[in-house]
Amino acid sequence: MVKEGTRAATDLLLEARALYAVLEDSSEEEDSGDGLDDISVVTNVLATRYLFRSNVLKSAKWYPAPVFSKDPVRARRDLRISVDGFRFLLASLVDHPAFKRTPGKQQQAPVQLQLEVFLYSLQSLSYYQVSQYFGVGEGTIKKFNDRVVEAVLALEGSFVRWPTKTERGVTSAHVQHATGFPNCIGFVDGTMFQLKYAPKVDAECYFSRKANYCLNGQIVCDHRRRVIYYQVGLPGSVHDKRAFPFTNMASDPRGFFGANEYLLGDSAYGVSFPFIVSPYKRPAALEPDNAQFNFRLSSQRIAIEHCIGIMKGRFPFLSECAAYLLSEDDIVRICKRQRACFTLHNVCIELREKQFDPVAEPAPGDDWVCEIENMYDPDRYLSSDDLRIWVQAESRQYV
Repeated sequence: MVKEGTRAATDLLLEARALYAVLEDSSEEEDSGDGLDDISVVTNVLATRYLFRSNVLKSAKWYPAPVFSKDPVRARRDLRISVDGFRFLLASLVDHPAFKRTPGKQQQAPVQLQLEVFLYSLQSLSYYQVSQYFGVGEGTIKKFNDRVVEAVLALEGSFVRWPTKTERGVTSAHVQHATGFPNCIGFVDGTMFQLKYAPKVDAECYFSRKANYCLNGQIVCDHRRRVIYYQVGLPGSVHDKRAFPFTNMASDPRGFFGANEYLLGDSAYGVSFPFIVSPYKRPAALEPDNAQFNFRLSSQRIAIEHCIGIMKGRFPFLSECAAYLLSEDDIVRICKRQRACFTLHNVCIELREKQFDPVAEPAPGDDWVCEIENMYDPDRYLSSDDLRIWVQAESRQYV
């Protein structure tokens, strides 16, 4: 049962009092003026923005120095980044238009405070918990977060982007040196971003096979665990194999891949995509040659598991979002925060930030096509199954 707020109850009592006064005094000519006065009083009261003081204990004054002078371990725990990393972020975001004063409106809080609030809230905390820590109203917390997310996403194009041909060659050389797999330019996997509360709209669509409410995400990373492509926003009930066709990568692979370039993925993707090489499933996986192929593939594909685990370890918000999702706008807001986390993750890699303890991603259960000589032809694209056979044949010399 929904609990009525004090404001709503007070409004109802005042309206009843005004109605009673009008009905009681309507037949008494000499008191008609008093009835109108009562109505005027009620109207003025109802027009008041706040009837009661907020229950948030406001901070008397905020100082910028403490975050730079406190224990570095404590500061890193609260901000999810080192003090030096915080300085870099602050310098990168401070001049963004989102923090400029709108004419006719009150001066904004210092950018440093807004950034501190946002980073602290990435610990999977509710607006209430963050407001109690900083002594700032919950509505203000939401405004701070929205502004910082907008500013961080302005950096997205510089830190989260599809690699150039040269950069793809670096990843390819790394994988080929380790396994003999030629032309591999990244790793792909799906993940679940859990929601603490069921969304108000179409909650059943967000209920996953793991018996919780969540959002589906598709992540691609390189050998350095940097996010180079993503898709977020689909409900948690959507399987990875069904979610990936919604990506631009699936609809226009030639815009991302050169001839026979590919990603390594788990067995969930099967052979449905001509640019994803996945392990063989049983019973083919039991054959020695295929089992060896699966082992080498998984030894490199684990990079995407590490990438996702590192992000969720640094930003617990990605493991469980504690916000109430009452409308589609709330879903959009959550997806933007996820994108901001991807950007910050790549920033941390560039700054060589120390990792938090990674969150373990569930093992996908990689569960193998007779040997065929399939010579490499740079002028054509292979099917997913043919591509796997070609990769396997090319890598045998490294066994």
